[in-house]
Amino acid sequence: MAVEPDAMDAYDNHAPNFVGVLGAMGHPSAREAIARADLCLAVGARLGQMATTGIADLLAARTLLHVGSRPPWLTAQHHVPAPSSALTPAIHQVTACLSRRRMRVAATDGPHLSHLPVPRPSRGQLSYRDFAEAISASVGAGTTVVADAGNTGSAAVHYIRTPAENGRFILALGMGGMGFSFGAGIGAMLATGKRSYVIAGDGSFLMHGLEIHTAIEYRMPITFIIVNNDGNAACSGRERLILHQANIFRHSTLAGGIGAMFSAIDARRASSVSTLRSMIEETDGDGGTHLIEVCIPNDAHPPYLPLLPAEIIEQHPTAPAVPGNDLEGYRDRD
Repeated sequence: MAVEPDAMDAYDNHAPNFVGVLGAMGHPSAREAIARADLCLAVGARLGQMATTGIADLLAARTLLHVGSRPPWLTAQHHVPAPSSALTPAIHQVTACLSRRRMRVAATDGPHLSHLPVPRPSRGQLSYRDFAEAISASVGAGTTVVADAGNTGSAAVHYIRTPAENGRFILALGMGGMGFSFGAGIGAMLATGKRSYVIAGDGSFLMHGLEIHTAIEYRMPITFIIVNNDGNAACSGRERLILHQANIFRHSTLAGGIGAMFSAIDARRASSVSTLRSMIEETDGDGGTHLIEVCIPNDAHPPYLPLLPAEIIEQHPTAPAVPGNDLEGYRDRD
C-alpha cells in the first residue's frame, strides 16, 4: 500500500504492508513495490504530476485499475466509476474479481520504508531528516500534523508518519500553498479538540505566520514548529541548480521575535535533535500554545526529486533522475 502526498492519512502509516508515499517527495520503497507488481489498483487517487514524478514510466508499463468518482490523469486500462461514499463496496467487488482470477496481493514482512539518498549538511548542522524524524517520534497519538509547502513540507511528507490511533496529516498541496498551515492548524484543533502540530518554513511564516496570535489569544493547544533556513529554500535550490547562485534572507531569530511580540507564548529555539524532542514532548503536558524554531542551512538538500542533483539520484537505482534535473542546457543560455 502506498499513498499520494496529499493523502498521507488515507492509510495506516504503521501497517505492515505500508511502503510509503508516491511521487516527487516519495519513497524509493514505493517505487520498488510498483516495479514488482503486475497490476496496480488506485483507489480515489487521480495520480497527478506530484504523485507520479519518478514512477510514471513504471505505471505506464503495468495494468492500472482505477476506482473513483473521476478517472486519473494517467491512462488507466480500467476505470470503475464510484462516488466517494461508495468506494468500499466497489473495492470489495474488484478484490472478489481478482480473487476469482487467482491474483494475489504481494506479501510483506513488515513496514519497509527506504528514503531518498539525501546528503547531510557538510557543517554538522541539523538536516531536514533530523528535525522531521524527531517530530515523528514525539507527536502524540490521535493528533493532527499540518505541513506547509516547500522544502519543509517535502521533508514532513518523506520522514514523518501520520500519528497513530486515527491521527491526521494535512498537506498544503493544491490547497493554498505557502502559509496555509497556520490557519489549517487552528481549524484542525477546533475540529478535533486535540493538539495540532503546524510545521512550516520561515518563508511560509512570512506569508501568514501571525495567525499565531489567534491561537495565543484563545490558548489553543497548538505547537508551531518553524524551520528557519534563511529564505524560500525551494526557490533558492532551483536558483543554485540553474544559476549557480541564490537569493537568501538575512538571518533572523524567529522564536525571539515572536516571544517579544507575544508574552503569552512559549517560544524557544531547538539546537539539537534531543532538545527538539524534549520540547515537543513538553508541549503535550499542557493546553497552551508553543512555538519551536529549528535552524537548518539554506543549502541543505530536501527529499524532493526535482531539486536533487542528478549525480546523487544516479547513485540510487530506485530513485531515477527526473526529466529536467540535467539543467546544462538552461545554464548555457544567455
